[in-house]
Amino acid sequence: MSNIDKQVSILSGKASNKFLNLIEGKDHKEIQLVMAKITGNFKRGNEKDNKSEQ
Repeated sequence: MSNIDKQVSILSGKASNKFLNLIEGKDHKEIQLVMAKITGNFKRGNEKDNKSEQ
């Protein structure tokens, strides 16, 4: 299982609405940074570009 397939958090209610508002209009890289911040994995190396996906 790759990291892409790993579920780290489930958002519902106000948290999910806030997340959807935060990512609206953002590109893939910006969305990944938002998710890293929300899950607490920001600044641990996982927010780097994955050039094979872009």
